[in-house]
Order: sequence, then C-alpha cells, then structure tokens
Amino acid sequence: MDVPIEFERRFWNEWNKCREQDQGDVSKDQMEMLHRWLEGRSGLRILDAGCGSGWTAKALLQYGSVVGTDLADEAITRARARVPEATFIAGDFMKLDLGERFDVVVCLEVLSHVADQQAFIERLAKTLKPGGELLLATQNRRVLERSSHIAPVQPGQRRRWLDRAELLEML
Repeated sequence: MDVPIEFERRFWNEWNKCREQDQGDVSKDQMEMLHRWLEGRSGLRILDAGCGSGWTAKALLQYGSVVGTDLADEAITRARARVPEATFIAGDFMKLDLGERFDVVVCLEVLSHVADQQAFIERLAKTLKPGGELLLATQNRRVLERSSHIAPVQPGQRRRWLDRAELLEML
C-alpha cells in the first residue's frame, strides 16, 4: 500500500499527541530493558530512530548524547521543548543526513510502520559505528493477529507486522 508521506506525517503527529499522555505498560517495560542493557555505561553517542515526542530520548541522556529522529514534525517540536539537552531532527529517516555514526541505535515499535523494512534495517545498521549496538523492538505478528484489541489501520498509517523468523531473516 502506497501512503503519501504527508498522510503518514499527519497520522504520526496525531498519534503522538495521544501517546504523550500515557506510554503504556509495553513502553515502560521496554524502557526498563534499555536501562538494564545500558547500565553502567556513559559517554555513548545514541540515536533514537522514531523518537516521537522524546520520552525515550530523555531517559537515554544519562548514558551519553542523544539524537532523536521522527517523521512527525509536530512531535519533534514538542520533544525539543521537553528535552532541550538532546538533538531532534524531523524528517524521513531514510533521507536524513545524521553526520557521524552512533555507538547505540534505539528503535522501538517503528519497523512495522515503514515502507521498505529491509532498507530501513540496513539504514539503521549504516548509522552504527563498527561494534555498535542496535536495540530494536517491534510488534509481534503472531501475538497481535490473535488480539481483539487492535484498532484497524488508519489513513496515513502503514502496518506490516513481522514474526520472529521474518525479523531474524531481515537482520
């Protein structure tokens, strides 16, 4: 399904407004996992790809400098106000010039919503320094297909969930 980028941007700007009020249990669990993974480390250069309104970026600052990217320009504006210590860049991740590479790339719940998932994974990998780490979380197709609590795809939203085998193949 081809979705014009303006529709995607509009959808994610609206979605992030709701998300800013409550991150939910899954997001909180992911944050705890990130803290366990990065515990004791400092001075890292961290990329938060698909950062939304910056709530993860704020928590990651204790481990180093953080650059957050998101297509949702309004969410990025709010992230800049909320977390002035981080750098935020609005735009299509596939086309952004991020400058130097990163020690750690964090990408939470974004992969299912991009047009070319394989190219997106490759772009994430290219932003890493040699020996860098990708901390990736994505929706699990097998679980979500059984759920009755999933809203239908909205105008401007892409959704292509992966199962474990598909994700491992891409990686």
